Amino acid sequence: MLDTLTCYENIALALTIQRVNPKEIDKRVNEIAEKLGIKDILKKYPYQISGGQKQRVASSRAIVTNPKIVLADEPTRSIRFEIIKTIIGEL
Repeated sequence: MLDTLTCYENIALALTIQRVNPKEIDKRVNEIAEKLGIKDILKKYPYQISGGQKQRVASSRAIVTNPKIVLADEPTRSIRFEIIKTIIGEL
């Protein structure tokens, strides 16, 4: 994650680079944030959130573009089991 961007901006970054329509970006970011329980921290910066929240933001950023494959090193280490199931379900 980039420390100079909010959680919302971090999740939206790849979509912005892909030149996705801003309304679609907002829709996708809010949908994934709702599913992973991080909607309330979207306006915060990485230094303002916990380690588990950072991992959920990073996971959101990785899957918001609907990739065919995700390479991850311990992406669920500090995350509750319910959230892990949601992340896996999104893949």
